[in-house]
Amino acid sequence: MNIHNHLRGAIPWAIIALFTPGAAIAATCETPPMLIAPEDNGNTVGQIPAFVWDNGEVIGQENFALLVCKDPDLNTDCWSISGGKTSGIVSHKFLAPLSPGTQYFWGVKTICGEEWGPVSEGRGFTTAPLPLKLSVGWNLIGLTGNKPRTIAEIVASQEGVISIWKWGEGGWQVALPGEQVPGDYATAKGFGTATSIGPGEGAWVNVGD
Repeated sequence: MNIHNHLRGAIPWAIIALFTPGAAIAATCETPPMLIAPEDNGNTVGQIPAFVWDNGEVIGQENFALLVCKDPDLNTDCWSISGGKTSGIVSHKFLAPLSPGTQYFWGVKTICGEEWGPVSEGRGFTTAPLPLKLSVGWNLIGLTGNKPRTIAEIVASQEGVISIWKWGEGGWQVALPGEQVPGDYATAKGFGTATSIGPGEGAWVNVGD
């Protein structure tokens, strides 16, 4: 098994027919594999997920390539696993974990003869973010993934959150998880209402006992 960075443009994607002396054999890579798991748009996928798909029961398939990319077109910034089992349901995992709180896209293709068949439909998923482990008092946090985290997600991953403050749109924004009407305090004090933290942004989180 080979694990390597992979750029889709480096491998042909044509659909071909296979021939043997004296007899023609129909092309077997015309039908792309069917993806099974992770489910499309899943947002709590682990960092070492099992990728499961069905190559079908066809003649002539010799290899496959699993593509996992940050690009929805599966063109760049990809990792791939290649292997030789090409019929029926296949399951593979990467040896190294994917990044937490990050959106990925994946697909599979198979090879017939010397050329690759079509890639499967692409699916997207997001790995689960790491749980927060903040101290009592004020904590400065930053988001390193490529997808925003809502205030509700942050509160669910850390007990005792009293308030969350961030700078955005030219002023301070605040969220108070305990208030009865969300945004009341911010409106009364002239602040914006914080609803999420985006990639590359930071926030102050006040944690109580």
